[in-house]
Amino acid sequence: GERPCELPIMSASSPRSCMTRESVVASSSEESCLPSMHSAATKAREGIAALCVHTNLDKATDGVNDCLAKQLGLQNVRVAADGMSRLGELPQAVTAAAFAEFVADTLKTAVRVRTGENTVRTVALCGGAGADLVLPLLDEADAALTGEVKHHEWLAVPQGKTLVDGGHFDTEVAVIYQLADWLQEAFPSLKVIVHRGDTPYSTIKD
Repeated sequence: GERPCELPIMSASSPRSCMTRESVVASSSEESCLPSMHSAATKAREGIAALCVHTNLDKATDGVNDCLAKQLGLQNVRVAADGMSRLGELPQAVTAAAFAEFVADTLKTAVRVRTGENTVRTVALCGGAGADLVLPLLDEADAALTGEVKHHEWLAVPQGKTLVDGGHFDTEVAVIYQLADWLQEAFPSLKVIVHRGDTPYSTIKD
């Protein structure tokens, strides 16, 4: 029979989509869509088109960082001077420890944190590996959230300020629901199915 036309649409943070003529799967895992297709040549041979979006999805309106800000319930969200990160305010000021716990509860994941002595109201964020972007924003923010922090970046946290590492996957995965909405709007006759996936590692707690 006729082979379905498949279109994987791949995003920055691993969110990806697989499309057939009848359904769309918005997925956080490339393997769930294309288990054995890893090269452009293979995709071309199989009649598959791929659109890869990386930092353009991170910085886009309603992209990765806007979705993360919305997930955290931030108010007055605006684009930072770097054009990528976002700044916003919590509904009320909380302690640094309470903010870290709130992030962990909201993202449903373990977090790493360096807590300051300040209260947290203004938050800078950048999903994925964005520590180099959010650290300078701690001049105006009380706390920063990103998905990957290197050793020297932990050491660079200004005195009294708070930095939270929520994991690369967990700070970006919310955008797959936005992608699913966009796909459904663009292709109303298709059924859009969200496959959230999971982190490629596990966390062992004490």
